[in-house]
Amino acid sequence: MNKLNWEISKLNPPLWWQLHLGEGLIVITIVHRPNAQEPGYHASVGNGLATRGNVLSTLGQAKSWGIESAGVALKEMSNELQPENPWLLWTCLVGAIALQAIWLLLFN
Repeated sequence: MNKLNWEISKLNPPLWWQLHLGEGLIVITIVHRPNAQEPGYHASVGNGLATRGNVLSTLGQAKSWGIESAGVALKEMSNELQPENPWLLWTCLVGAIALQAIWLLLFN
């Protein structure tokens, strides 16, 4: 497995970490907020409305949660690409091939 290169803030200590997966298509962001209403490491996966978030107590937990959540999101995306009715896809494909064969036989 490739080593994950987290981008970090230049402050000492760092306040945020980011990991770009899939050439930036999925972003994991972790922000350390010790003085927030919920203190800890605020981790989020995604951008905009499709963001998943969690607050964890350690940086290691936040990184682990972010990577696991990105994996879950990729599995969900893969399942969305699978047809619900594969028999319908095969029926259409066979029908198209049959129509092409009839067209070639009748009009050539």
